[in-house]
Formats: sequence, C-alpha cells, structure tokens
Amino acid sequence: MAFTIMLAHICSENIEVHPLIKHMTSVYNFGVPFFFACSGFLFFFKLQNTGKTNHKAIYFRFTRRILLMYFVWSIIYFSFVLLGWIQKGVSHEEIVMYFHKAIVFSTYATIWFLPSLWIGISIVYIIFVRLNTKFLIVVAIVFYLFGALGFSYLQLAEGTFIEKYYLFYRSIFYTSRNGVFFGFPFVAIGALIAFNATSKNTDLIFTLIFSCLYIMEAVIIKYKLKANVDMGLLLVPSVFFMLRWLVNIELPNRKIFIRLRNLSMLIFLGQRLFITAIPSVLPQAYMELITRNNYIGLIIFLLQVLIFSILIENLSRKYSWLKILW
Repeated sequence: MAFTIMLAHICSENIEVHPLIKHMTSVYNFGVPFFFACSGFLFFFKLQNTGKTNHKAIYFRFTRRILLMYFVWSIIYFSFVLLGWIQKGVSHEEIVMYFHKAIVFSTYATIWFLPSLWIGISIVYIIFVRLNTKFLIVVAIVFYLFGALGFSYLQLAEGTFIEKYYLFYRSIFYTSRNGVFFGFPFVAIGALIAFNATSKNTDLIFTLIFSCLYIMEAVIIKYKLKANVDMGLLLVPSVFFMLRWLVNIELPNRKIFIRLRNLSMLIFLGQRLFITAIPSVLPQAYMELITRNNYIGLIIFLLQVLIFSILIENLSRKYSWLKILW
C-alpha cells in the first residue's frame, strides 16, 4: 500500500504519465484508510491479549513512539522548509500559515498520518476503556459522515447554512480529513475486528463488491461533485471486509514480513524527501533533468525512495537510534 501511495504522489505531482496509468494508481485511495485500520487492529489485538493492568503502559508506550517519530520527521522536513525560506524569501503571512497548519493538521504533507493515528487510537482507547463496542460503532459512523460532508460531499451542502459551518471549520482546522473524522473511524474498524476476529467465507466477495462500488462512487465524486475522493462513504465497508479477510489468512512466520512492514513505514514517511523536500531547494534544472523522460523520471523517483528506505532499515540493525524513523 505504501508503494502505491508513493507511486500516485509521483504521478500526480512530479511527472506526466499516460492517463490510464494515472487512473490505475488511484488504487492508493484504499491505502491510508487501510493503514489506519491495520494499526488499530494491531494495537487493540495486543490490548485484548494483555492483562488490563498493562493497558495504560501499552498506550503510553505507543503515544511516546508515535509522537517522537512525528517530532523527528517534522524536524527533518522543516529543515527543508526553512532552507527554502532562506533561499527564496518568505512573507510573514506564509510563516503564519505554515505554523497554523502545523498546529491544526501537520508539519508536512503525508506525515499527517502520525498525529492522526495517535488521535484515532486515543479516541478508540478512551471508548474501549470506559464504554462499549456498540457505542464505538455509532460514534465512528457519525464522525465519518460529518467528515465526509465537509470534504468529498461538501457540494451537497452548497448554498445552505451547513456549507458556511464547514467552510468556517476548515478555515481553522484546514480539513476534516484528519485524526478525528478520518483516522478515528478507520482505527475503530481495526479495533472492532480485533475484538471479534472471526472471519466469514463471504469476506472476499464483499471486499470485491464494495471496492467496485467505491470506485463507482469515486468517479461520481470526482466528475459530478468535482471534489476529492478520499472520503467516499463506501470506503468504510470496503476497508472493513478487506481487513477482516486479510487478517484471517494464515501465513508462515517469516522475517521478510517484518522487514516489509518496516520498509512500508519508511517509504510512507520518507517519500516526501525525494518528491518535494529535496527538489524544493535544488535548482529547477535538477527537476528538468530527471523528468526529461517521464518514465525514466518515474523510475528514478521510485529508486531514490526505495534505496533510502532499505539503507535506513539496514543501518538500523547497527545503529538502533535510527529505528525512531519507523
């Protein structure tokens, strides 16, 4: 999933490819929700199989790890932002806008996943400790509907007081595709599956059905509503059945799976170094050289991220402090 997300970012931001290839990379829309759901499943599956006296310790270890990882990546990416300001100049308004967005959403594109994951896990954890799963389902659905109406389906509220409310909300919090209205509902999906991990023979069938229906919904959102498709309603059942089907597939325990997990996080968080951060402080001739042939350029961008991720993962075995990056 991390690879498809990276591929989609490169094809939409750095190079021009055949429209068919660009449409094919749109499968990445399943990626981020699936990441949230997987993380929710792994965290709450661990909680389910641990004594209640250890729940707080597990939650606080998770909090420390995620927020420290976010802090380190924020410093890495902000160094490029600062260097760009020094090279090209910056207005007071741009500085204020950057730090406003950093406070309410993310310090840099893509790594918003980390604080959103922490918020999502925290909300589900509070409900898990104090309330019940039925309440969790209701709250998650309500929150996702609220977020979707302020994002993919905002046009439905056009001309009403609801539109004004959402526009006001977004003027402060930038987007409703955040940890509260996007991360939390998908983390809740993972938690629900962890609480009841039984599978059904129909899971794969429903995965295919709802995935196809979501693709149809995405076409309507994009071409009819002229909006971003990341908060389609049918993503919810698609990810639910997809995860429930996958977690019940029995696979042999191999080290390569752990390595792939580590690499997926490094690819996800490190891709922006090569897609936007480094190019932003280099001469324009650098990008022109790489993208002279779009498909060679695509391979170069992909290799840069993959080599970086593999290198960091390998070096982490010798220098354990590098594990903070994933």
